[in-house]
Amino acid sequence: MPKKNEAFLTSFKSKKSLGQNFLICRNIILKIVNSLAICKNSGVLEIGPGFGSLTKVLAHSAQKVVAVEIDKRLVGYLEDFFKNYQSITIIHGNILNLDIEEFIKEHFYNFKTRHLVGNLPYYITTPILIHFLPFAKYFKTIVFMVQKEVAQRILAVPNTKDYSSLTLFVNFYTKVEKIADVSRNVFKPKPKVDSTILKFLPKNDYIFPHEEFLFKVIRAAFAYRRKTILNSLLDKLQIKKDALQEVFLKLKIDPTRRAETFTLDAFVLLAKELRKI
Repeated sequence: MPKKNEAFLTSFKSKKSLGQNFLICRNIILKIVNSLAICKNSGVLEIGPGFGSLTKVLAHSAQKVVAVEIDKRLVGYLEDFFKNYQSITIIHGNILNLDIEEFIKEHFYNFKTRHLVGNLPYYITTPILIHFLPFAKYFKTIVFMVQKEVAQRILAVPNTKDYSSLTLFVNFYTKVEKIADVSRNVFKPKPKVDSTILKFLPKNDYIFPHEEFLFKVIRAAFAYRRKTILNSLLDKLQIKKDALQEVFLKLKIDPTRRAETFTLDAFVLLAKELRKI
């Protein structure tokens, strides 16, 4: 490594505001890459490459890697570090401003498969999931490393405290697999929490075409976890009580149940009926 790059890495100060905790364990990097199931004619979009440790390994497996980095200091370093890698493109920008469909047309249009990967900072994990998962069908696999607490919410099952609207949102678009838990000790600087690698496989047969309305119902139901489903929906959706009770009666739903007892399929049936009101 050139001395100027070594000097940059030595002097670099992480920004807490960007949630910068860089993965330094090669075994974990290989586990992430292997779980993506990349082939030689694949394109990979990487969120937040950091120092490029994962980017470099991805480039040996994929035909093209496009890495989007928000920290301008790192962009200059990455461009210099990968200047001899024809397969790597570094882009400076906020991933949440990315027009995903246009981006794919520009960078991965003729690729057989596309993959999405990233070590997601805690503060931006949920916004990234909300931004990307509706477009999951454009990717063969998505692998994210997230805070362990967030992973528990994503993997939660009904009737548990971690089960939430996020659980249902993620599972509407994808099937989620846990790859591995990751110790906080393999990051620099070391975060205060452990992480989990999750693999998301797209569902191409969505079970309800009006997803915006479905998620509106789900968010309303979970707005007050201690309230019954009846009272939560009355408060948030402004539906007349008699009409809502008729829907519950038709679907044989106990109005005293709480949101965490409903499966995704149950919410879909409920949303279908509520759209008729």
